[in-house]
Amino acid sequence: RICVEKKEQVMLFLNRRGYATQMQCMQCGFVAECDSCTQKFTYHQKKEMLACHICGDVRKAYTNCPACSDSNIRYGGIGTEKVEASLRGALPGARILRMDSDTMTRKDSYTEALGAFRAGSVDILVGTQMIAKGLHFPNVTLVGVIMADMSLHLPDFRAGERTYQLLVQVAGRAGRGELAGNVIVQTYTPYHPALAAAMQLNYQMLYDEEIPVREMLGFPPYKHLIKIHLHGANEEKVQTLINDLSILIKHSIGNLAQIIDPMPCSIVKRRGEYHYQFLLNTDKVGSCSKVLKHCFNKFRMPARYRVFADVDPTSLL
Repeated sequence: RICVEKKEQVMLFLNRRGYATQMQCMQCGFVAECDSCTQKFTYHQKKEMLACHICGDVRKAYTNCPACSDSNIRYGGIGTEKVEASLRGALPGARILRMDSDTMTRKDSYTEALGAFRAGSVDILVGTQMIAKGLHFPNVTLVGVIMADMSLHLPDFRAGERTYQLLVQVAGRAGRGELAGNVIVQTYTPYHPALAAAMQLNYQMLYDEEIPVREMLGFPPYKHLIKIHLHGANEEKVQTLINDLSILIKHSIGNLAQIIDPMPCSIVKRRGEYHYQFLLNTDKVGSCSKVLKHCFNKFRMPARYRVFADVDPTSLL
């Protein structure tokens, strides 16, 4: 409010679009989930729809619970659409613009939105990752990060590193002109090493925390990871195939690599197919690649089931 009154600009970052992250019946407990993915539907209020952000399935929002027909439906969680609505209620005179994949639908939407913000026609810009980096607006004096913990607790050893990168990038949007900038981060874990390092813009602090753990686990940069990913339409079949493949590779690869046993991917069902994976930890990528090629040629994959190896994957999700 102070920034708007002083004719300064604000950027609010939340890396989650939509209005609410789930629809739940308060009578029977039913939660609306996608049929093709292990993913809860996200509620989009403006279009009155439920959407799966994995496969893109869309359906009209329920007015009554499809399980018990009760009308006591609650929408929980928060997305950029809800942040925008809350701001309009709290600051009725402010000029607010939301930038996410729901609003940037035309070829020129992104350019037009940033042009309006740069020209001073917008007081508060709310957005997802598309507003996090590479933007230079000298009149932005406040950046707010909402729910900074979201990316911290993902099952990926780089989660802390990525959260640090994102926070530093977002923070860099404030105070780029003559006016000083402030950054406010909302978090439930303010003492997490990645957040503490980001608050001090101290990469060395994060490095000193991360590197001993990675060395102990044999993770990059000390060793290489190879992700073996298998997916198909029948979950039991996928489980059997990936277990058999991991046994074959374990017997063939010997001491060249350590195998981390098969597990479901973080979103196990996507677009009607089930996804499982396991990891190889090695410092001999060339030798392992030859063994894997031999194993893949030897292993009989049924039709419509797919397996691939990803050397040094950027994501373990």
